[in-house]
Amino acid sequence: MSWIEKLYQTYESNTDKIGDPNDKIPLLPIFHTTKKRAHVEVVVDGQGVFKRASVISENDAKTILPATESSAGRTSGCAPHPLAEQLQYIAADYEKYGGTKGHYFHSLLVKFKGNEKSFNNLLHDGSKDKQGCLARISRENQRILESENNFSRQKKLFASIMEEDIRRRQTDQIYYNLLNPKNSLIRKEDDLLTEKKRKEKKQYIYLLKRVDNADNFHDRENVHLKAAILEFIYPSIEAGYAGYLEVLEEWVESGFANEKIKAVYKYIRKGKLITDLVRKKVLYIDDETGTLLKKWHGRREEKPDIFRALGQGQTQIDVFIRWCVEIPGERSSDLQFDKSVWQSWIDYYLSTRKYETFCFVSGESKSGCQKFQPEQYPRMIRSANDGAKLISSNDTSGFTFRGRFTDEYQVCGVDVIIAQKAHSALRWLLGRQGKVFFVKNEPKLAIVAWAVSGMDIPDPLVDSDDLLNDDSTINEASSGARIQNGFTAQDFGVRLSQYLSGYSVKLGSADEIIVMGVDSATPGRMVLTYYRELTGSDFLKRIETWHKGCAWLQHFSKDKEFYGAPSPKDIAQAAYGTKDDDLIKVDDNVQKTTVERLIPCVIDGVPLAWDIVESCIRKAVQRYSLPDWAWQKALGIACGLYKYYFKEREDYTMGLERERKTRDYLYGRLLAVADCLESTALYVASENSKNRQTSATKLMQRFAERPSSTWKTIELALVPYKARLSRSNKYEKEMDLIHGLFTDVEGYSSDSSLSGEFLLGFHCQRLAFNPENNANKETNDELNEKN
Repeated sequence: MSWIEKLYQTYESNTDKIGDPNDKIPLLPIFHTTKKRAHVEVVVDGQGVFKRASVISENDAKTILPATESSAGRTSGCAPHPLAEQLQYIAADYEKYGGTKGHYFHSLLVKFKGNEKSFNNLLHDGSKDKQGCLARISRENQRILESENNFSRQKKLFASIMEEDIRRRQTDQIYYNLLNPKNSLIRKEDDLLTEKKRKEKKQYIYLLKRVDNADNFHDRENVHLKAAILEFIYPSIEAGYAGYLEVLEEWVESGFANEKIKAVYKYIRKGKLITDLVRKKVLYIDDETGTLLKKWHGRREEKPDIFRALGQGQTQIDVFIRWCVEIPGERSSDLQFDKSVWQSWIDYYLSTRKYETFCFVSGESKSGCQKFQPEQYPRMIRSANDGAKLISSNDTSGFTFRGRFTDEYQVCGVDVIIAQKAHSALRWLLGRQGKVFFVKNEPKLAIVAWAVSGMDIPDPLVDSDDLLNDDSTINEASSGARIQNGFTAQDFGVRLSQYLSGYSVKLGSADEIIVMGVDSATPGRMVLTYYRELTGSDFLKRIETWHKGCAWLQHFSKDKEFYGAPSPKDIAQAAYGTKDDDLIKVDDNVQKTTVERLIPCVIDGVPLAWDIVESCIRKAVQRYSLPDWAWQKALGIACGLYKYYFKEREDYTMGLERERKTRDYLYGRLLAVADCLESTALYVASENSKNRQTSATKLMQRFAERPSSTWKTIELALVPYKARLSRSNKYEKEMDLIHGLFTDVEGYSSDSSLSGEFLLGFHCQRLAFNPENNANKETNDELNEKN
């Protein structure tokens, strides 16, 4: 439970950022969610009178809205948000304008799938025999339940019907008692009704008496009356099936609603939302059918804004509505950022909580207020379409908890407020500073590092160039260290120390840093794959160790060349990427797994896995099979990882070590000299050396496997190129010096494969020659000597 506690503390430390519109994913008030794309904004006045409506621009489409736990986690079916919603929930005239999906405006239409006629027929046919009427309604309910696609929900609802069979029969008797109050059996009513129903007994007696006049139920204005009777007859089955209007009505009548919510409710009750939107030419209808247009068939330049706002596969019937209420004296009319509306919904929703619990996070059951068990835990943590949950307690079938607990609420007790805040904080942190890796467009591994206090911290998943280009802590003393092509090795060390020193001043040694990774094997379940709690000073020290340990000259592109460490994502690409035209692509799942394996190396100082280092080396020697930019990137990464892997055994530097006499290092230098010699000779001869592969390039992989025999081939191929240069050229001199450093004759003549160390010698020798910058000078020198 430590991770929930830290996320909860983070939320409490950043309450000033709740609802910040500048955040990619805002920190939400509890019992609220976000809609990525709202389409239409409706403006009403304080009396619920429609004023205007407009299509929302894409830049302003993200919307914060109140939500129940069910609606925030819904995937299908009826679970209405209480304020902003889709037309199928919010518009009473939805079916009139061609709505074919479930109409979730009120509970009656929810229960009968929008078929009000079936209810009217049942009630009319049994009007003279009330008991027969109830029996037929019961059979119709069962038929509808049998058609449910969700088997687990169907099983649960059928169990509920069976358990209340006796109560239902007693309810039928109560019905007659209510119609005949003088009957002595009326006393049994109080034993069967809940406390809430008992208080409303007089109201229900009135409603049930009206059943005598069946014609009343054919009027659409009496849908609330029908719903009330159904809820009285089947209180347990109807729970959770309330439509949009019932949810909003309960909020309004609770005493927690403010004038703005009441204004929206007054307008909604008029039942003419789509009619008003059509009248104001926000939505458009087909003149022939009178229903909403599914597709615009007119000229493209005349296409209305609403069709431009809709996503792929959406029609006007899928429009999402949000509200503005203009009241004189009120500064803001936008309900999504109105804190009084936020608090109104929070207060009301907390008043509806039922199941008390012992909170394992706070260690309390009561502390000034009751602790309530969540009905379900939040989803949409890694992305807007993420259905996986970190905690799930809905496995009531099978043997998930049976034999250990009596009900699901004993499995995991977390106060609903703490759960809401912790999940909201995690969602906010991932959107703000986390990394989410997708596999086949599905969110998988998500990693985030943060300070509980809310202070900025270095990102452990970026390369050194991106790290040091973060201007949040760069001071004036270090601002001039940047040079045209990155940093020199010395500049890098100084700049990194200054950068981390800036953070150490902000954080302090006592600040808590959390590094957390989550992943999901299935679409519905998510687990913690990595979790560390560190002090600020320890975290910064580990970041410094990684970046200095892997530091090498990295050449990622023409505009990105720097000394430092690569990012885990770049390491995965270098190790396991494959060529696709001029791009290097890596399988999403392989990339995710590799990054997950590298996180402990960065944060915990765990040694690198040799298979990753070996894969990078293998890619670096396959020079002929890669584009030049990809090969240079792979070469720098391979050198940096090899240096880091053997940091305890060898102290490799980022410069050319002319005194190092190891066989593999010297062979690497020889290959670099041969490559530069041939490239320069081709340039001198005015041949297109950039597009022509040298012998060293073509034979690099073979050279790594059989260096002695391959070197003979390369050296013989250099003879005509040496003739093009002066006898005193620096390449031949360097080659002679390198040969003189071989003290192990047997090693020199051996054909045993080279280790990754030869890449270090190869790269350092090439940098010492720096042929790209000195090509023109070298060419002029050669031509002058020949003349």
